Amino acid sequence: MKFLAFCFLLLSTLSFADQYIAGVQRVTFRTGPGTDNKIIKMLPTDERVTLIEEGETWSKVKDQEGEEGYVLTRFLSKEVPAIIKFNYIKRKYEALKEKHEGLTSKSSETKSELSQVEEKLQTAQDELKKMQNEYEQLKAGSADYIGLKSRFEKVTSELESKTQRVKNLESKVNVYYIKWFLAGGGVLLLGWLIGLISRKKRNYPTLRL
Repeated sequence: MKFLAFCFLLLSTLSFADQYIAGVQRVTFRTGPGTDNKIIKMLPTDERVTLIEEGETWSKVKDQEGEEGYVLTRFLSKEVPAIIKFNYIKRKYEALKEKHEGLTSKSSETKSELSQVEEKLQTAQDELKKMQNEYEQLKAGSADYIGLKSRFEKVTSELESKTQRVKNLESKVNVYYIKWFLAGGGVLLLGWLIGLISRKKRNYPTLRL
């Protein structure tokens, strides 16, 4: 409805000086107002002409080629022929259709571009979320690292202290072992000496009184 109203509005803007050949297939276009004047040519029906001077029987007009002449007034009509209306509306329709197709194509391209942008946006959001998770894990890991480092240093310190204590104990054990070895050797030596002395006593001559 809007399209038809638009077309009729455009048709209404046509010049009122425009006239159209109507009622017959062809009309004689003469050099003067009368049948005794020379025929310039035959104007076909629905031909648009420009009214220069309107008369009761004959009217002076100018055809589309710019040539002036006379035609019978009864064959002139202000009504735009249906075929001209049709062709006019058809041209407008084709122009609007072409424009619509162009807009549809651009709309499709825009939708495709929008879809690509949405996909890229979703990918960016996913990457951002992943980075946030990694950041949180790194943050938590950093806190754990500080705690672990503190515990490691404490354990290391305790280990060094215990290692030093073990070394001290080993040193004492070595000293005790040497003392034990020497003491054992002394005992054996004393035992050997006692045994030796005992044998010598048995070999002494007995004094008889």
